[in-house]
Amino acid sequence: MKNSGAKAKTIKNGLPFIGLISVIVILEIASGGQLLPSRNISTLVNEVFVLMIGASAMVFLMAQGNLDLSMMANLAVSCVLAVKAAQVNPLLAIPVGIGVGTGIGAVNGVINAKCKIDSFITTIGMSFVLTGLVTILLDNQGSIAGPMEMLSWNSTELRIGVLACVAAVGYI
Repeated sequence: MKNSGAKAKTIKNGLPFIGLISVIVILEIASGGQLLPSRNISTLVNEVFVLMIGASAMVFLMAQGNLDLSMMANLAVSCVLAVKAAQVNPLLAIPVGIGVGTGIGAVNGVINAKCKIDSFITTIGMSFVLTGLVTILLDNQGSIAGPMEMLSWNSTELRIGVLACVAAVGYI
């Protein structure tokens, strides 16, 4: 009896993946084999890269009953500071970006948990603060250029690897 319950749970957990694979197979057949060429996969990965990472974070937060309206402003501050760090040394971009984003998220969490301020209010306020900070950091220029040698990091293989890691961690 116990074994059949484990099998049912395994099947239930696998149904979303089976559904996704089924949709991909149906669309591949319907498109006459035009869905999965390497050019399409590369374009798809490039388009969904940032969105999938952000969506994974939002699913994590919403599963806990919270909401983060400052996520895009957090991303903007993290990216600006990562590019500024990369101008010193390109290898600093990743730890600075992750560290700044994590730090801002931790501040949101502390304000929410310790000060008992609802996450909606906390994160919308943080969004306004971070948007102002981005404006100051960019000196009203609108964008900032990173080092040219970082363009070699912009590969589909690296993005697929990062997305796989994010999906694996998110699934756990």
